[in-house]
Amino acid sequence: MPAFKAKVDSLPKGQISEPFKTVHGWHVVEVTDRRDVDKTDAAVKNRAYRMLFNRKFNEEAQAWLQELRAGAYVEVINDDS
Repeated sequence: MPAFKAKVDSLPKGQISEPFKTVHGWHVVEVTDRRDVDKTDAAVKNRAYRMLFNRKFNEEAQAWLQELRAGAYVEVINDDS
């Protein structure tokens, strides 16, 4: 929201804003600190990478287990003598 971002950007660090309204409702903002770099994109990319990695890992683990089971040979010897 440009109106929200503009209000937050103009507010000095450590100060609480007056109530202001956007299309999402009323807001009161306190700026406690500022980031030097916007890390939200990096966090989203990292989370997506982990989700894809975990999915692929699980698929490969299941394929490996299936391969092991397919290659297993069990001989049952019934010695009733």
